[in-house]
Amino acid sequence: MNLIPDVRFQIVKWAMWAVSDQHTKNDWHYSEARPFHLVNNPPFIFDCSGFVTWCYWKAGASDPNTMNYDGYGYTGTLLHGKPIQQSQLHKGDVVVFGPGIGVHAALVVEVAGDPLCASHGRQGDPSLVRLSALNSLGVPTFLRFSTINRRLKFKR
Repeated sequence: MNLIPDVRFQIVKWAMWAVSDQHTKNDWHYSEARPFHLVNNPPFIFDCSGFVTWCYWKAGASDPNTMNYDGYGYTGTLLHGKPIQQSQLHKGDVVVFGPGIGVHAALVVEVAGDPLCASHGRQGDPSLVRLSALNSLGVPTFLRFSTINRRLKFKR
């Protein structure tokens, strides 16, 4: 039997691991520097969009910035995702807040009621925060990205 990992589940798993790791080891740091470096070991140095990108990278999903994981993605490049309604949210979807290219991005980790997001918007994050607490950042845009495992090699 050939098992294909659930990439959406893996995205959320890595986000939750990061929240837990930050609160026990202080391995995560906030920086808007580009390029950001996708690494497996601390220190982890990202801003909000870099954190979302890291979760997708760790899970094996395609780059949500459509930039082949070059480290130059930012909140605005996440807007390439497929817009969806809040009622259509799934775990692993992304929320970009604010006008234009956006001011903040967060990853949805729980959808029931007031969705729970993993957010890395300042030093001391990532942390878990309800969507309603982030709405002060501006109108949310809900986005879905491909969760096909980029690591799979298909035989023809």
